[in-house]
Amino acid sequence: MAARRAIALLVFLVSVASVLSVVSVRTAWADGAFPASLQILLPSDRASEIGLATNFGLILSEDGGATWQWTCEQPETFGATGYAVGPAPKDRFYALSMTQGLLAFSDDTSCTWTVSGGAIAKVAVSDYFADPIDASRVLVLGTPVSGASLAQVFASNDSGATFGPALYTAPPTGALRGVEIASSDPLTMYVALYTTTQLAVDGGIINQSHPKLVRSTDGGTTFTTIDLEATLGRVQFGIMAVDPTNARTLYLRVMDAEQNQESVAVSTDGGATFTTPVTVPGGVLTAFARLVSGTLLVGGTAGTTGLGFRSGDGGASFQPWTGVPHIQALAERAGKLYVAAKNYTDGWALGVSTDEGLTITPITTYDQVAAMKTCVQTLPVCMDSCEMVASRQIWSPAVCGDNVGTPPPAKSGCGCAVPGPRRAGTMALALGAAALLAAHARRRSRRP
Repeated sequence: MAARRAIALLVFLVSVASVLSVVSVRTAWADGAFPASLQILLPSDRASEIGLATNFGLILSEDGGATWQWTCEQPETFGATGYAVGPAPKDRFYALSMTQGLLAFSDDTSCTWTVSGGAIAKVAVSDYFADPIDASRVLVLGTPVSGASLAQVFASNDSGATFGPALYTAPPTGALRGVEIASSDPLTMYVALYTTTQLAVDGGIINQSHPKLVRSTDGGTTFTTIDLEATLGRVQFGIMAVDPTNARTLYLRVMDAEQNQESVAVSTDGGATFTTPVTVPGGVLTAFARLVSGTLLVGGTAGTTGLGFRSGDGGASFQPWTGVPHIQALAERAGKLYVAAKNYTDGWALGVSTDEGLTITPITTYDQVAAMKTCVQTLPVCMDSCEMVASRQIWSPAVCGDNVGTPPPAKSGCGCAVPGPRRAGTMALALGAAALLAAHARRRSRRP
């Protein structure tokens, strides 16, 4: 039985590697890429709870960062890239797995997950947005897996458990890339849309993408389409945020492949016009936050350098935010700004600031995880994942044993053990699987 289980696990992991080798929606640690942080989760009414989403599961603290535990990616959240937490009192966790096209939710801080259903049961989900004010409302972008297969917007009024019929359908040549609700006016929503035309060049055909912003001010009953090409050019873009105090002010991340640069675009008239106060040549924008004070913070990288920008005038102008790490995510709660950095490059994974980022105090590294969360310790998928992570020296093998309450290992240097070079693809994961299976067999042999 143990041998059959081990073989089945190896086949599963190798098949996963084959799938992930053609998926580029995230930096997936499971296929051999470097471990990375994704989002910061801060339940608004649970001041001591902090979550750090990574590409190998969730790192969680229930005591303000003094100790940390971990839950793995489960079948419903395998390959998850987009994590979020909804508003109080539900504080529901959400996870988007684009490798599976699934949105899942958890009401027990990631112990168990349920896949969203209703009208999206046969839809490949590509993005979602949990209303930060109304805990019952969630929007989803997705494409039906059969039929016309046009990208659509769906809405839920039961916190993402089920979704009703599509509110909006993209044109036949269109693709949807993002959706957001305005906090100050829940009837206002924005959707990022691209349409495609074909152009004959030198005897061949190339596809040209045209950016458009779709807006509704009546809760999704009607929509207006705004052409952004004249303002921003033939670019790709994503919605970073709608200002929480003004539904007509929104912030975009603009990606210009032709110029090899990314920019922040700001509109104060509902998308009719934009300015671009921040441009990063040869760089990537990685994080954005609008603080309660009104301060805007932007994180990015250019080459191997971490960059930051801050605005105190609503985005009219930005100044350099100096001394920053390689910012991966930003989030604020109760006057504290949390910053996710690159664990191995910067020497810490999560830090906190009480002066809007002027100074940042590191509070954890990956290897400060002390144990798996109690609720998942009996799940084979989490035990096996934990041993895989430990085999890559992300944390001590003791994390995967009977060690609840054991203090985290003492820090030395950056507090992280840097693994050797990784190679993406089937062979790398198969080798990792071999190590996992050996540990799996040893663990089985010492259990009654």
